[in-house]
Amino acid sequence: SFLNDDNNDDDETKDDKGNLKLTGPISLPNFGRFRKDTNIEHLAGQARIPPIVLPVQLSLVKNEIKTFHELAIAMRHCVHSCTLLANQSHLIKNTFALRASLIQHLFLEVCPIPLPCDYPADRLKNDWWNQQSEDNNDTNMPTPNTSSMRYETQSDLLHLLSLLTQHYTAVACSLTVTRSFDAIRLCTLAAIAAITDKVMRVVACDIPSQFSLHYSGQAEGPISPFCFDASQFATESEFSRFHDPNLAVVRTRLLDYFIARKKVTKSDHILFQFEKSMSLSSGDVQLLTQVSLQMGFNRQPENLARYLSGEDRSLTDLYPELAYFRDIVFLFKAMMCPSSASLPDLKAWSPLKAKLYWKFNEKKECYEVSGFDEKVLKCCAYANVSAPASTTDSTPTADEDDDNDDGNGGSGGGKKKKTWGVSALYNALGFGGEYPRAPPSGADPSVLTGTKITSEDDVLHVRHLPDFEGRLNGRQSELLLQYLTAPYLRIPLVLRLLSDESRVRALSGTELQGVLDSVIFEPGSWQHPPSVFGEPY
Repeated sequence: SFLNDDNNDDDETKDDKGNLKLTGPISLPNFGRFRKDTNIEHLAGQARIPPIVLPVQLSLVKNEIKTFHELAIAMRHCVHSCTLLANQSHLIKNTFALRASLIQHLFLEVCPIPLPCDYPADRLKNDWWNQQSEDNNDTNMPTPNTSSMRYETQSDLLHLLSLLTQHYTAVACSLTVTRSFDAIRLCTLAAIAAITDKVMRVVACDIPSQFSLHYSGQAEGPISPFCFDASQFATESEFSRFHDPNLAVVRTRLLDYFIARKKVTKSDHILFQFEKSMSLSSGDVQLLTQVSLQMGFNRQPENLARYLSGEDRSLTDLYPELAYFRDIVFLFKAMMCPSSASLPDLKAWSPLKAKLYWKFNEKKECYEVSGFDEKVLKCCAYANVSAPASTTDSTPTADEDDDNDDGNGGSGGGKKKKTWGVSALYNALGFGGEYPRAPPSGADPSVLTGTKITSEDDVLHVRHLPDFEGRLNGRQSELLLQYLTAPYLRIPLVLRLLSDESRVRALSGTELQGVLDSVIFEPGSWQHPPSVFGEPY
């Protein structure tokens, strides 16, 4: 139509003879040879097959369980759901958060937390775990009935607990850590470890596992029960934020269970002391020796070390619960390491990467544990950090470790008090070369001032007090820092200080909001309840 347009009489578009000028690519000679009027449909290839999104029914995990069989079903559904979410992470959004929430719901709300073994008999009768068998004192073998646990159920439960621990550890290392999430993941792993310990102590009604009998102290002969030490959980969780009151109750029940087990266990019957040393402990040697003697295995020290690592599969093939139990306790303690350098890097991990591989180094006489792309994992960092003991209860110390010190925990002889909270604080303030596992506490005066503060007198020597974005003057800031050094009492003191009409507007600042949030929701140091039950505590 352009060529035949009568109105297009512009002389610039015509030559001297009145012919139309051709401009652009069409003015080139032989331009038509670039055209290929051939069929190119065969070059398209086959259409991309759309991915199939498999449905994930999270509601299969019931909100209440009544028997051991229902407990196994709930764990099996949880494993299947987590596997589907992990394999479809590129198709379904927020799969890591969904898996974390599902496992947390199962162990913190659905699965019952076992009661401490030092509770009175009338209270232990109401324990869900003791109600599942006819024998409630946990000293004799129960007779077979419909609610007792068979060995196949016990082995299946321990296998599922190991799989769920791998899933949750991979998810916990893939999500950004906050103080509230750090509290939840520590409580979740502690609940898994406590339930694993309780399942290990259940005597099967058909053919009991010899490893379970010796661990619970119910095998024939003059033996005593074993346990693993989880007392460091009290210190590592005291600065975590428990916004959910039910989570704070779960933490207390877990600590009651762990401390009660340790109180009734001999000191040389403590297993898996990975927080002190990666060597074979006396408790490990004692248990492996008893089981080896029971089953006729070689009881030489080098054989015992290889039994635990699984390099000699004679024992782990016969009793796979040993490997499950070992991995669960190690991951539980490894996730409590105060230094993030000992933890896996923050990235999207698959559950298979969380599987642990054990090797016994005969030269160093210690175990080397690898996982997460062959990274050598350590869970003894907090036992190797030595710091001066605090003069207040706000920074309680860990159990003293003089026998297993590898020489990196300071100098000098005598007893050393090792504080995990102080070690994390030193790293947060820049005195160490590693970052802490979680963000520092917002109610720690040392973090707020950048100077170590353990008492009210230390506040008087601080040269530059924080003004919290100009919302508090020097006197008010000094009072606030002094209140923060008093555990428990700081809650009413800080609330009274900030609730005054002249200072309530200071809470519009995010920094003071974080301080108040930490004061209210951080549990602080934990104390074992009195031996006389019935008294309020």
